[in-house]
Amino acid sequence: MPSCLYHTEFSQQQLWHRTKFIFRKPPLSLVSNVYILPFSTGVWLSSSCLVIICGGLLYAALRWERRRNKGVSEDQDLEEYIRALGVDKEVSWSDVVLLSLGAVCQQGSTTESTGTPGRIISLLMFIAVVFLYTSYSANIVALLQSTTDSISSLENLLYSRIELGADDNYVNRYYFQNATDPLRKAIYEKKIASPGVKPRFYSVKEGMEKLRKDFFAFHVEESLAFMFMSETYTEDEKCGLGSIPGYLQVTDPWVAVRKDTPYKEMFKMW
Repeated sequence: MPSCLYHTEFSQQQLWHRTKFIFRKPPLSLVSNVYILPFSTGVWLSSSCLVIICGGLLYAALRWERRRNKGVSEDQDLEEYIRALGVDKEVSWSDVVLLSLGAVCQQGSTTESTGTPGRIISLLMFIAVVFLYTSYSANIVALLQSTTDSISSLENLLYSRIELGADDNYVNRYYFQNATDPLRKAIYEKKIASPGVKPRFYSVKEGMEKLRKDFFAFHVEESLAFMFMSETYTEDEKCGLGSIPGYLQVTDPWVAVRKDTPYKEMFKMW
């Protein structure tokens, strides 16, 4: 063999072996808590502080109103009517907390302000919460329809809930079954050929159809997958796909020719 290499040189790379795990990107709700994603941490903290400050100011305003209204009216019937309505009762922190929660949840409360300061504070809090509620609703609708790019490596793929499969050909079977790298070996043993399960090797047609319908990643030659998708997939189905290359650690073949041959330049022009 060394003597052959002495008289041989490699002219041009003629074949590119491009295989990838192609998968449907998982919805964002599958990997993250979408209910806290509409706002950043700063917005959540600012909103909470706003509600707390408004609640504190409202508590002070309501306490002041109750003290001011005590004994102001000389009409006994009016006093009894006010007492029956509960307007003159002492305000506690629990009342203000329920009022603030009612504002956040777009609900009312039995505790109401009768004075100008308290009503202004209540109005400002309700307006602020309406804007926050509108922004949150718009963002959550978009996030529920979004996909995630969190699966971007073989390690992510191994620990995800995606089922894996591979094109049923000699190359894939050889490299999957004889993998020595710990990560690639774990992918084969845990995701492709799990104990007690038939190894998940499929034909291109079967694997691509499974990819279309299920939460599934298919290891296949890139050109074969693209050809099948161009013939059968809709544009929406194509847009929801992602890919991860790099499972097969192989060197692309080069054309070997005799050293100093005049045909070397011809091969380079291919």
